[in-house]
Amino acid sequence: MVRVETPRAFWIGKINVYSSDDGVMQLLDERVNRLPAPFELEWHHVSGKPWDWKLVRVSNPAIQITADLSY
Repeated sequence: MVRVETPRAFWIGKINVYSSDDGVMQLLDERVNRLPAPFELEWHHVSGKPWDWKLVRVSNPAIQITADLSY
């Protein structure tokens, strides 16, 4: 779903991500792909150019960010 409230726009939907690295894919599957709630992305139109949009916020009420992530 897309909602435009000039100069902002919102996209709401399910996001699925993929990695060829099995370790990363397990983390992505557990933390992103299995979320029951959709993501909301907020974009701001930053100039008079029709293509000039900037992503300013990504949210999901079901996501939990913890300090136990190791890279």
